[in-house]
Amino acid sequence: NAWGAAGLATTPCTAFAASAPAAAASAVSSAFSSLDRSPEGDVLLAGDTSGALRLFRWPVREPAAGHRRYGGHGAGVCAVSFSYDDRFVVSCGRHGAALLW
Repeated sequence: NAWGAAGLATTPCTAFAASAPAAAASAVSSAFSSLDRSPEGDVLLAGDTSGALRLFRWPVREPAAGHRRYGGHGAGVCAVSFSYDDRFVVSCGRHGAALLW
């Protein structure tokens, strides 16, 4: 696999990122497998079971909130995280790939 993620620690796909509030799970969809809130606190990043990433303005005020969707993984997303300075996002998929956005 050209996009192998050798050397990266694995995270169970059923766990949410620790920095995302628990209430966020009910504000979005159960199809999301990982969440992270930006260090600035104004954007919520969600990885889903279809391999897409979605960006929402935070706080999410309604279940059908507008968002931007980005595809890239060929399998579900296991983990997502913002960089400390909000410039980049890293995502890891069930297929073993880690993508830097």
